[in-house]
Amino acid sequence: MAKTQYYTATSIDGFIADQHNSLDWLFSVQGGAEDNPFASFFADVGAFAMGATTYEWVMEHDALLEQPLKWADYYGAVPAWIFTHRTPPVIPGADLTFVSGEVRPVHAAMVSAARGKNVWIVGGGELAGAFADAGLLDEIILGVAPVTLGSAAAQDDVVAAVAGQDGTARPVRVSHLCGRVTRCLIFTFCRQKRGTVCGVAKTQYYSATSIDGYIADQDNSLDWLFEVEEGTDNPFGAFFAGVGAFAMGATTYEWVLKNDNLLDEPQNWHDMYGDMPCWVFTHRELPLVPDTNIFFVSGDVRRVHEAMVVAAQGKNVWLVGGGDLVGEFADYGLLDEIILGIAPVTLGSGAPLLPRRLTSRQLALTSVAQMGQFAYLTYAVGTLAELGRHFAAEALGREPAHL
Repeated sequence: MAKTQYYTATSIDGFIADQHNSLDWLFSVQGGAEDNPFASFFADVGAFAMGATTYEWVMEHDALLEQPLKWADYYGAVPAWIFTHRTPPVIPGADLTFVSGEVRPVHAAMVSAARGKNVWIVGGGELAGAFADAGLLDEIILGVAPVTLGSAAAQDDVVAAVAGQDGTARPVRVSHLCGRVTRCLIFTFCRQKRGTVCGVAKTQYYSATSIDGYIADQDNSLDWLFEVEEGTDNPFGAFFAGVGAFAMGATTYEWVLKNDNLLDEPQNWHDMYGDMPCWVFTHRELPLVPDTNIFFVSGDVRRVHEAMVVAAQGKNVWLVGGGDLVGEFADYGLLDEIILGIAPVTLGSGAPLLPRRLTSRQLALTSVAQMGQFAYLTYAVGTLAELGRHFAAEALGREPAHL
């Protein structure tokens, strides 16, 4: 049965273009051309649609007004619909229809023109959201690049950000999204530097995130996360067994306090974290969970990181979040690994995963797995990323020597 598909590349933190509407960051990613799934995907496409910003970027990037035959090289004779409220230039010889307004009648025309093949929504995110709002989106296929952008041009450039006609964002709930990890999530990296890699303790950012790069919704709630079926192989237990110290920001700490009723039931903290030392970064006074090994700190993360490494006694250091706190560690080169559990949810707005720009030179994908409805992606950061995916996976997979 023919499907309507949103196929796009995205940064780890859920953006499809940077703040200048540029995709230069994407083209800098090393990939295996022999494994690129786009050709087989497009072979099944009978019609496609894109927004005005996307169309204008393609025109400018590929100089299509001066070299219109490039359009046919890319898309052949497949008809395209361009959603726009302005009058853009027409690429000579291309089968283009310029439209605006309600997506349903346009979708019907696209399905008819596709003649039993699939319909592709190229982007941006707001256009894909309009199709989702109308119940017309069947599948999302994401190529997640080892890059964080930290910010983007506008809400309509956020991947799968579902916005209503009034401009307000709404989440796509779990019942609307399901699927499996595909090759689209896997990148092939070249081996770059050679040498011996020793297993050492790591500083890790382990977090759940929505598809569009948020770790909490606009109300700092995680209710959306607990709705997701996680399967029987939740990897957190094995991860936490390798942790010797951890840190979180004030907002995260306050959420944990409230959600787990820790001031009235402090044993809940011990049940989750035992006596492991925890550093809470805050500029305000916070209540202390009784009989816990919690330290309230502020200021330079480097000093605190040194203390955490010592306290961890050869085990790993876990950065719980939020994203700004993790960004400070990344700024000083203190982040070694990012482990993400990507939930089949889009939030549209909220607390960002990692509001920093990290390029594909600084990130290397080392592992992909599906557990329940979560896609788990692991990235080496910094020096380990420069070694390339295969060497980074070997190094990160080794257990640190516990002293």
